[in-house]
Amino acid sequence: MPQEEERPTILVPYEGPADGHEAEDIFIYLRPETNGVEVESRLLRVMKQCPAYRNGLDLVYMANLPGEYMLNRHVVEQHYRHKLYFAVHGKQAFTPWMRTSFESQTGESFDAAHILGAFEALREFQVEPEGLFARWVDESLIRVIAGQTVKYLEDAWVVASDIPALLHKNSRGTDIAVMLFRSRVGYSYFEELVQEMYEQIIDAGLVNPRLPLGRIFHYSRSPFEQLLDGMGYLVDSDGSPHPVEDLSFVRYCRDSGLGVESLLGIVRNPLFGWVNQQGIYFEDDVFRMTEHATYRSALEKLDTAVTQILLRAPASVDVPER
Repeated sequence: MPQEEERPTILVPYEGPADGHEAEDIFIYLRPETNGVEVESRLLRVMKQCPAYRNGLDLVYMANLPGEYMLNRHVVEQHYRHKLYFAVHGKQAFTPWMRTSFESQTGESFDAAHILGAFEALREFQVEPEGLFARWVDESLIRVIAGQTVKYLEDAWVVASDIPALLHKNSRGTDIAVMLFRSRVGYSYFEELVQEMYEQIIDAGLVNPRLPLGRIFHYSRSPFEQLLDGMGYLVDSDGSPHPVEDLSFVRYCRDSGLGVESLLGIVRNPLFGWVNQQGIYFEDDVFRMTEHATYRSALEKLDTAVTQILLRAPASVDVPER
């Protein structure tokens, strides 16, 4: 049982899964560097002013998670555990297909190429996590391979350069505001609201206008990401994680014959192999492959996968005291 001062503040208790399968539950949480009452209020104002609010879009959960709570339970490390694997292991983490894809995208020999995991890059470049993440490069020097971003910096290809900064930003003195919206208006409408939130926050001068949307807040972009978000950010007032069996997507999957343990295995090892319409094999993560999908179409896409690539992803890594 966590200590009293570590407990989350539950502002809107989770009301449970949706009735029926037509709704989509979407988590939004503010990044540590932008969390604050003004930003949080602005997000809610955008939601409450939209025509669909209360008639197609509802706030079904809202909480404030203390930084110490997040750190003690390794919430961020668990959330990014798949990318963390690549940030830690770098070149050694590449699958055979990823090696071939790297060569076709860059024109370089994989064996000869200088490829670093993000944590290796911190040591080699002698920079802080934020400095590594903030280094701007032209889009022509960025590749996405099986869901992993590879950026060319200082004569090296750096894998998952954002991960050290994402971990470092979460400190004991930084809280996280989390909201869960239940949408019956589809992802395209919700994306418009997210863009409006971003523009209003920038226009109000609440955050640095150079920050991209993803540096201000995160939102669930797929049903499988809803599950991943729920595993870390849906909690009860005593600080215990709310059972994932109570998530809307999990309930839908259970009714469709896919159990909780199978779902957890998917989000913990989300890299799969598919065959495209031309009969060519490729690899990508299930979150990207089911982005903006309905529950039904997400399971249909999963059913078309031909293999699951199992990586021994770390639960956490040693990072500086925050």
